[in-house]
Amino acid sequence: FSASPPSYQISAKTLLDGSISHRLTEPESGAGQRTESLETIFSALWKYSPLLEFGPGVRYRWGSNETTDDRTTVGPLLRTRYRLTGKTGLDSDIGMNFFVSDGSRGGSGMPPFARLGVHYEMNRIWTFHFSLGNDSVTDEAGGYRDTFQVRAGVSRAIRRANWRMGVGYEKIDRSGTALNLG
Repeated sequence: FSASPPSYQISAKTLLDGSISHRLTEPESGAGQRTESLETIFSALWKYSPLLEFGPGVRYRWGSNETTDDRTTVGPLLRTRYRLTGKTGLDSDIGMNFFVSDGSRGGSGMPPFARLGVHYEMNRIWTFHFSLGNDSVTDEAGGYRDTFQVRAGVSRAIRRANWRMGVGYEKIDRSGTALNLG
């Protein structure tokens, strides 16, 4: 489940934007464990030209799985949107994770994350999305491991908001693979 509330235009060149996403990961048999995460992103974008918008933001992420303690991640990000044509565009996020795991096995760190996506607006209501990303998750020892993600999905405009759904593939370094639905 993923939702983007309406963006708020505060001036001719400045836009406030946000999103919320809930993910449930069901692993392939014997390849890992079930995980759940909640992520919110808030950003302020500046319209540099009719084709380019960019600006700072903040990402909050909570995650839980079957064997390790819950973890909370907060970090700054730089968000960029570039319009390639009237119907296609590129989106990117790059930032740092500052995380703390709850409990005695907790750790803290600041590994980077990045995402590059492309979207195609099929019509006023439906948009197709595809993205590649690199992120980090905490491990049992309180450190972190890199993850590589591929996601594809569609979003539907509902009034001034967007509802997004899709599937993804995630590879966690040294932990096998998992199928991500959401």
